[in-house]
Parts: sequence; C-alpha cells; structure tokens
Amino acid sequence: MNAKELLRLIPKQYSELQTEASLIRVFLEQNGLSRAAAGTMLNELQENAVPEICRLLHASISLTLPFLKSVLEKMVDLQERGKNGVVFTPDYIADYILQHTIASPCPPNARVIDPACGSGSFLLPAAEYLHRISGKPMREIISQHLYGIDIREDQTRRTKVLLTLLALLADGTADGLSLHIATADSLAGGWADLFGCPDFDYIAGNPPYLNTHVISKKDTERLKKSFHTTRRGTFNLFYAFIEQSLRFLSERGALGFIVPNNYLSISSAEELRRLLSERRAVSMVVDFGENLVFGPVRTYSSLLFLNRRENPTIAYAMLEKSDDLPAALCRAVHRRTDAEHLNPAGWKFLSETERRNIKRIEEAGEPIGNQIKIGVATLRDSVYFLDGFDPQAGLFYKVRGSTRYWIEPGAVRAIDKISEISGEEAMPGERRYILFPYAGEPDPKMPYRILEEERLAALFPLCYQYLLDCRPALAARDRGKPNPVAWYAYGRSQGLNCRGPKLLFPMFSRRPKFLPEPDGEILFCNGYAVTQGGRYPLEVLAKILNSDVMEYYVSRVSYCLKGDYKCYQKKYLRGFSIPEFGEAEIRLLLSESSREAVNTFLFQKYRLLPE
Repeated sequence: MNAKELLRLIPKQYSELQTEASLIRVFLEQNGLSRAAAGTMLNELQENAVPEICRLLHASISLTLPFLKSVLEKMVDLQERGKNGVVFTPDYIADYILQHTIASPCPPNARVIDPACGSGSFLLPAAEYLHRISGKPMREIISQHLYGIDIREDQTRRTKVLLTLLALLADGTADGLSLHIATADSLAGGWADLFGCPDFDYIAGNPPYLNTHVISKKDTERLKKSFHTTRRGTFNLFYAFIEQSLRFLSERGALGFIVPNNYLSISSAEELRRLLSERRAVSMVVDFGENLVFGPVRTYSSLLFLNRRENPTIAYAMLEKSDDLPAALCRAVHRRTDAEHLNPAGWKFLSETERRNIKRIEEAGEPIGNQIKIGVATLRDSVYFLDGFDPQAGLFYKVRGSTRYWIEPGAVRAIDKISEISGEEAMPGERRYILFPYAGEPDPKMPYRILEEERLAALFPLCYQYLLDCRPALAARDRGKPNPVAWYAYGRSQGLNCRGPKLLFPMFSRRPKFLPEPDGEILFCNGYAVTQGGRYPLEVLAKILNSDVMEYYVSRVSYCLKGDYKCYQKKYLRGFSIPEFGEAEIRLLLSESSREAVNTFLFQKYRLLPE
C-alpha cells in the first residue's frame, strides 16, 4: 500500500489535522515510543487524534518514518501545490545534493538550512547524513545544525513533527530538542532575523517553481524591487531563491538546489546567469536532459551547486536517457568547463575541442542570421485558414457554425504550415490555404501590402462579407487592442516580407529538417525560413543546413527536449555561417547524392576537429 492508497481509506469527514494527529499517535504506538518521551508538541497534536482513524491505521499498515513522511507530503492538495510551486523531492535526489554540498568532515558549528523546507524532504536526510559522518546524537544535530523556512504553517508543523520523531527513534527521547523551523516568506526578509545567526554554511533544497503569471501583482512588484534576477520581464520564483540564498551563504559555504534546467538557456533567466557568472559561483551542474525527475509532472530538471570561492572551472554532467535515474545519476560523468566561457546570453558547457569547432563553424563565412525569417501570424487562424476548395463552384469555402461561406480564389494564398509537414515529398499534399487580404508588388523583394477596405470589398465581395461577419472575433485579438494596419489585417506583419525561394524549418526537430520551398509566393507559418540570399542555389543551401555540421552545431548551442528534440529558434541558429565555395565545390554539392560523402566534405570545409 502506498501513501495515496492509505489516504483514500480515511473517511472524508475528518480534517487534515485529525488525520495527521492520528498518524502520529499510531506511529508512536507501533514503534514503542511513550507519550512521556514524545514531548509537548507531539502530545498536544495527539489530542486531535480520532479513534476510528487510529483503528483503521493499525489494521492497515505498519508505519515507518519514511512512509509517514510520504503520507504527510501527499496531504498537500494539488491546488496548493500549484499555488505555491510545491514539487516534492525524491529521496535519491536529496541524498545526492546533500552528499555533494555538505563537507565531510563537517565543521563543528556548521548551520544547514532549507529555505523552502516543505515537510522536511531535505532536513530529515540532512540530519541522518550529519549523524552518520559526525557520530553526534540526533537531538544535538537537529538542535545545533538544522534550520528551515516555509511559507505554509502546516508544512513547518510537519517538518517539526518528523524531526522530533527522528530524534525519538534515534535517541529514545525528545528531551532538550530545539527546533529552528520558521513559518515565513524566505524572500520577504532576512533569515538572520528569524534565527539570530548571520549566515549559513550549507543551503540545500528544492525552491518553488512559479512563473509570474501565477504570482500576484503585488508580489511580482515586490520581487522586481528586491532582486536583480527578477527585475525584468517575466521570471520564475526560483531565481529569487537562488539570489537570496547567496546573500546568506557563508564564505566557506556551499549550496545545492534542484531546479528546472531551462534557466541554462531561456532569456528570462539571463540576469540569473549574469549574477552567477560574474561571481564565478557555479561549482557543478548536473543536467537531467529529457529525463523527468518529477514525472508525470513535465519539468525538466538540473542540479545546481554554488559556493563563494570564485570557481575557475565548472564540473558539468548531462545524464543519459534512462529508466533508472538513481543509477544514471551515480554513473554521471563530469567534464570541466572554464567558467570564463559562460555567456549570460545562454550557458553551454563545452569541451575545448567543441568550443573551437563552434568557433570555426561561426567564422567560416557569412552567418545566416539575416536570412532567417519568421512566418506569418494571424492571431486568429480559425478565421483565416480555409476548409477547402469546391472545383464545381470554383471557390474556396469556410464553415463557421451552420454557415458555409464562399471565398474568391484571388483572396486566397497557399500556405505551408511547417508544424504539419512530414517531409519534402509530402509538402504539396499537406499544403493549406489561407485568406489573404493583401496585394503584392511585381518585385519579390517588396513586402505585401494590405488592400484598402473599399478595394477589398470591390474585388472580393464574398471574402469581404465573411470578414465582416468575423469582425467581432478579429477585434478580440491581442487583448482587444486595435490593429494599426486594418481591422481585417493579420495580427502581426511578420512573414509578409519573406518572398522568394526559401528553406522552411520547424522550431523543434530531432535532426535538421530544412525543406526547400521554391515557390516564392507561397506563405508559411508555425516555423522559420532561410531565404536563398542569392549566393548559392537552394539545393546547395539545403545540403549544408541538413548536414551533420548543422546537427553538431545545434546540439551544442541549443537545448534538448523530451524525445531528443532540439530547439531550432533563430537565436540559436543565427551564428551558423556558410563558407565561400568555388564552382567545383558547388558542382560537387549539387551532384553528390551520398549524405555521408556530403558530410565528409563539409567537415573538411569547416575544418572541424575530431572529438
């Protein structure tokens, strides 16, 4: 029986406090711990125990401390978990962090704190670890070394309960036990004020993960004023927890957190990366890659270890895909990266050979950044994308509700919806059609321009009537802000200046997937395009960008998602460059059908070093 199944057995009419008190009483009875030894706090809690629950628990299970801990964690309801960013930490993660954070032997007066302690996921194993490496009595370890803060009173109460029970089991009594667990907002004030000590030697935990869209406006403004890492745009609450923790970390101290791994690359974490880079605070990073530590919660995780020693190098490990994460973590192979190479724009932990190869790829010729364009964005695809073409009527049609609207072909364009394209050969059959209230100049270098409303109504009356009927839906775009071009224009002007042959590619892909679109008048969306640029034939550009050179580059400058999908956003690709090719080299690329031969040629052309 697991914790969730046990809680289902308990009648719903009883409160959480009654359930918790009953669990404590049964635990004490089953483990032969007397009320006299339990101490005031546990005995007062036991007054809320319910005989019916106690009988049920005795009949159902023998309670151990680890199981009791998991039951108390499960009592935090899902709504509160989302509200406060609560994610409970697996034991093997807490153990790994503590073993790589707390020095052995531990300094005699070391203070260990978890600033988001929950119900003791880190403090309990910290007590056991300190007991193991020091040999001190458990009551002494808890009283002299452990500190915790949590914003929820029920969580701090449970931490106190579990630490007291741990002392009882180890020492037989809770007499003289002193608990330093505070109910407070770790980001609202000084930790020294809570505990009367200036700093902490070891900080370990799992800070809450909350984006600004679920943080109150008042708290968002306070955080922007209080922390450098959260002062701009959107942010995640754990940025502030890291910054605050560094404020109270002692000169000799160390910090270990488990946090989402997206802070390594996303733009909102740039100030956090800048802070850690400038201080040379990072000592080690373990990236879980596409492994889900908290499955089924889709958070991709990493372990971050910091100190105040101005580390010249950083140990970095990327975990292999595994069904046995504890074993994979133990097998993790670390390599060293110079701290000076960490760029606040995005961190990449590369070997010296990889760093030199990336530099060679970026300096081989002209970067493609200026050739990368983004597709059209209507902000209301359900209005603009059409359902089909009726050959008998010679018209396109769109069904909305019970009404079928007819649209003149002159007001329609073909469009490649990149996210739906399975491959180059399938492109014509997967092409969609979109309402297009624009006119194009003969010169393909000129962007499309909006048709004036009177002209639109005169040229395409069926299309115009359809748009009139959709006007309320179009007016609701962009939070109701008026469209500065026209009420029937696309929501954004992006993509309207991307005419001519191009290579289309998705934002996420396992391998390079650059698909030739030779028809320059076909629109595209849900992805990017690399324009031909006039230097080389589209076929040559396609072979370069679909090569293993591009795969090598993206796998080292971008980031990876579940399923080994890499991100191909413009910001990661813009540095990739195209070398100068002679006529003979162009002929080779055009004629060579072997992918292996093309890759061999390009690796030599870019002068890439073997790993």
